[in-house]
Amino acid sequence: MFGKTQQAEGARSVIASDVRIEGSVHTDGVLEFDGRIAGDLSAQALVVGRAAVVEGNVSGGFVTLDGSVQGDVSATTLVVKPTAKVDGTLAYDTVTVDSGAEINGKFRRLSPKAEVPAADKARA
Repeated sequence: MFGKTQQAEGARSVIASDVRIEGSVHTDGVLEFDGRIAGDLSAQALVVGRAAVVEGNVSGGFVTLDGSVQGDVSATTLVVKPTAKVDGTLAYDTVTVDSGAEINGKFRRLSPKAEVPAADKARA
């Protein structure tokens, strides 16, 4: 799920599809979430699984979306899988969106790269 360069430090938590949560969940480690939540999710490394339904915001360093999110998503590295359904703004440094993903919202880069002015481009 996470390569060596994306390995999160801290504990690994798994929340199964039969779990329903009202309120927010935060961890500094890895969270695999397949339940339903009316609240926010945040983790250093977060997988919103195929069975997951999130009614709230999602944030983390490394976020993979495979389920349903009704809220904004913010991640340093964001991967949106083909079965993902997102209604909200996706904010990221790097993003991968697989064919088939349903996204209703905006994309916003967290840290825009400095653009080279047109005059400098002409000299290059």
